[in-house]
Amino acid sequence: MTRVDFYLTSEINAQEILRLACRVLEKAYEQNCQVYVLAESMIQANQLNDLLWTFRDVSFIPHQLVGESLPIPPPIQIGCDIEQSPTQEVLLNLQKNIPENFDQFQRIIEIVPNDESFHQHALEHQQFFEAHTCEIHRHDLRKK
Repeated sequence: MTRVDFYLTSEINAQEILRLACRVLEKAYEQNCQVYVLAESMIQANQLNDLLWTFRDVSFIPHQLVGESLPIPPPIQIGCDIEQSPTQEVLLNLQKNIPENFDQFQRIIEIVPNDESFHQHALEHQQFFEAHTCEIHRHDLRKK
């Protein structure tokens, strides 16, 4: 059964959303997870790639853009085409669409910005995943 985690944030700024993605990726890396980040575009993929290099002064999150050839692929792969995704256990979905082959992942993470249109997408995604008997978890990071 696929687990789906929704992270509801008070942020709407694209850069802050990517910073949250970095925190999520850092946690996944610390838990020895293999993650594929499905970016909205190559621009966003490159922005996240750059941010991961400078995210923390005292830590490093091994990552690469899909298509870069390293002798040993790092645990975090970033791309914008689900068809190019290597076999990973976790999907961090930054796109508004649900990938057709979502069930190849043990876990899916979605970040939900504080915007009504994103909340609507998240609700639709949650209903879809529930209909496919996924285990749903919501993490409300909004300031109370």
